[in-house]
Amino acid sequence: MAHGILPAINDLALLDAPIQEEVQMLSFATKLSGPSIGLTACSFFVIDRSFLLTICGCFLTYFVLIIQFTPLRDHNDLYIVNSTIVE
Repeated sequence: MAHGILPAINDLALLDAPIQEEVQMLSFATKLSGPSIGLTACSFFVIDRSFLLTICGCFLTYFVLIIQFTPLRDHNDLYIVNSTIVE
């Protein structure tokens, strides 16, 4: 799992690293050392905030695409299409 890399991160020598990289690594190590907060699905994965936001984003994208590709209807129930008449 993702927590298996935690000992390797703790053993890194960050003395020569820039301060931004050191802060990022410490933040990442802190995140990994804490427990996962969320529901588990038969211990396969954790349903947390980021998972739910990803699913909501997928549904929102799907509905936007469906709306964009749904043909518009005229008052006479004819489909409005973009076409050019060549004579």
